[in-house]
Amino acid sequence: MVDELSIETEEPLASGHATPDSLRQWLADLASLRQLAQALFGDVAWLSFKHGETIHAHKFILYARAPGAFLHRYIEDAPRAAEPVRAHQGFEVRDLESVDFDELAEDERIDVGILEAALDWFYTAEREAEAFAVLLAGFKDGGDDATSVKAALAGWRRLQRDLMYCWRSQLYADATIVVECAPGTPFAVHRAVLAARTPYFGALLTGEYSDSNCTTFALPSPPFTPAATTFVLGWMYGGSLQSIERRFDLDTACGIWRCAAFLAADSLQKEVEEQLLAMMSSTRAARILAFARAVDVRSEELAAKAMEFLVERFDSSWTASPHVGQLSYADQSALVQRVGDRVTAGNLIATSLRLAACRRALPHHSTPWVEHVRAMLEAVEDSFVAVLKADLAHVVRTSAFLHLIDGVGFNNDVLEWLLSLVIKSLDEEGAPRAYQVLLTDVLYREVRPRPLLT
Repeated sequence: MVDELSIETEEPLASGHATPDSLRQWLADLASLRQLAQALFGDVAWLSFKHGETIHAHKFILYARAPGAFLHRYIEDAPRAAEPVRAHQGFEVRDLESVDFDELAEDERIDVGILEAALDWFYTAEREAEAFAVLLAGFKDGGDDATSVKAALAGWRRLQRDLMYCWRSQLYADATIVVECAPGTPFAVHRAVLAARTPYFGALLTGEYSDSNCTTFALPSPPFTPAATTFVLGWMYGGSLQSIERRFDLDTACGIWRCAAFLAADSLQKEVEEQLLAMMSSTRAARILAFARAVDVRSEELAAKAMEFLVERFDSSWTASPHVGQLSYADQSALVQRVGDRVTAGNLIATSLRLAACRRALPHHSTPWVEHVRAMLEAVEDSFVAVLKADLAHVVRTSAFLHLIDGVGFNNDVLEWLLSLVIKSLDEEGAPRAYQVLLTDVLYREVRPRPLLT
């Protein structure tokens, strides 16, 4: 519990911090994209009659991730299959760029397992693929072996950069996203990534009633805006909001959350909520609480954290912006109740100082939000009255009270206000007891010192 006046330094808005859950989901989705490449718009295939199987992949990943020598030998200069592999997706039938793997295997002395391991690394940067290291040994784009292998095994950070490059460069992009509020600024994307990363596009592109021929997708505004869509696509390709080297404000963060809800991207929603918690400050907490309470959000965990912040730092947050005074009556009442519940005889003086500072910080002009906050502060006083009535003796024996009336903490305004609350707490039964406490523990305290209670 905070008993001292808190001074808060406003933190800058975050640009996103990769969370383990987001990255795990990203890598799992990429692994799924690798395994389901045939169904998810793969456009290159290796056909092996000996093994009775066909290996599918996506050119945009291979051309962003694979060494140039691999691309030449395994795709561009590789022997072509006698009959191209055909992909059937909905009403769409496509001939894929097809390689005769059996002839290729004889020339390059590899087997299906080695190619599979290489593709696993291209899609997920799995370092366990020992066979891939063997495969890479023959494909160097210049430089010494140690440098090339180190660059090849850079891990998921390299994977993140490569996939972001795929998006920004529009490498083999096969679809377009158009945001309703900005039709003139379309986003080039890959259907495979959309389908693998979000349930919404997965159902739209591969579901029972999907239209795989569709290559233009219109997204509604709200919640989608060019800024929010940029961060959402960065999350799809790069695995986290950190993949976009830009900062976002609170409004954009809330917009991203609503976009994630539209797309049913649970891990993105969770990452945004973590970002909102990191953004929490005296000026933003009430807005975050209002967002969490919205009918289309209803995030109880986020609301609880924002409420806790506003209670712990009521002296700075209630007057830092108009937003506390604009909260619903239920939330304002809850804040008053929780601040009041924390008032005890031991911290009453410190809390009084904080409440007085909060009152002084209110603007002098009268506006609806100012009047609402002033009413909240007056309601908190009822808790002070209850504590003074029940345990006045404890309050006046604390070191904080003694500093208040005679010491470095002397504050005549707060003292007068507290005495008015003492008067307010009096009734026929308690008045004699209060008189005795004030007489013996305040007026005569130097004559008859009492032990200090902290």
